[in-house]
Amino acid sequence: MKRLESAVFAGLACPAMAFLLGIAASVRGQDAVPRAGLQLWIRADSVKVESGKVTQLYDLSGKNNHPMHESLNGMDPLSPALVPNANNGHPTLRFNNKFTGFAFANIADIRTVIAVLAKDSASCLPTLPNYKTPAKFFLGQSDNNTNFHPEHGCSLYNANLSEVSPLLVNGKTYVNGKQVADGRKTFFPFKLGLVTMIPTGNVKASTVARDRTNADRSWQGDISEILIYNVPLDDAARDGVEKYLMGKYGINGVVGIRPRQAGVAGLPQAFRTAFAYVRPYASGMELSFSSAGSTLLVIRDWNGRRIRSLMDSSLPAGDHSVQWNGSDDAGRRVSPGVYVAELETRGGRLVNRAQHVFFLR
Repeated sequence: MKRLESAVFAGLACPAMAFLLGIAASVRGQDAVPRAGLQLWIRADSVKVESGKVTQLYDLSGKNNHPMHESLNGMDPLSPALVPNANNGHPTLRFNNKFTGFAFANIADIRTVIAVLAKDSASCLPTLPNYKTPAKFFLGQSDNNTNFHPEHGCSLYNANLSEVSPLLVNGKTYVNGKQVADGRKTFFPFKLGLVTMIPTGNVKASTVARDRTNADRSWQGDISEILIYNVPLDDAARDGVEKYLMGKYGINGVVGIRPRQAGVAGLPQAFRTAFAYVRPYASGMELSFSSAGSTLLVIRDWNGRRIRSLMDSSLPAGDHSVQWNGSDDAGRRVSPGVYVAELETRGGRLVNRAQHVFFLR
């Protein structure tokens, strides 16, 4: 089996052998992944590589709907790159902001999508010459009716319901296993994370990592695994798949970025620290988190410079929230850009930290 795995990464052009490798690699997660209604299952460890190019993603659902790398005019054949051992020993497909994408037979009755991915935070920033921020699609459509339309920035869904399907917006959305209130105000994870979408009705997709023929809307970041169902998974099934994938890829339940933890193994539950969500609004944002004990919450810029101290006090165990109006410690409004909320809890010698990356408009 090790020889097979090495062959695939080296550029194995045999679909049968690569497909068998994908099936063998999935045995450990077989029980956690429901097969009823599974229409497409792609993973970065089950791909066809030819002359250093990822040319096909093998569908492990049994439907044989293998997404093929497209060759539209201007597409980059070298994107995505296959990155081995990227996350917890598992590979990922890394998309570099070049025009690219994979096409598969249209699935018109999608009711659940579970994706392991990370969005490059640089894709949230406006680009020249028009100083606009292109939307970046992880799932798209070949025709003009695109259901999975993200924001022109970093949010999961576009605010314009004529572009994104209302069935997605009004459905249930989860990031790293936690349901979010509004996917139009929730960012994609910037470190490898888990996004689950359960629309209220049928939506469709036929491409991975591209939007129609828009050259500036291909996905920018990582995609490690995507599962698509034509049935809405119930809470028990969804929770089982999410826990399996989060354990597999080493994803912690923090929206946006994987937390750093220090101290003693088996940290008491009272001192487990995590962001529940970061909700932007017109003049700033609300940060909601769970914490206990001595708590420090600061905002840093992308280079790690401290911008604002929001909290330095002792808190009872439970959920808390704090508002940030977008100003620094001197009261000056900061520039739009990518910032990091850093949360630290101390209890005796126990220290627990979490971070959340966000884009301030």
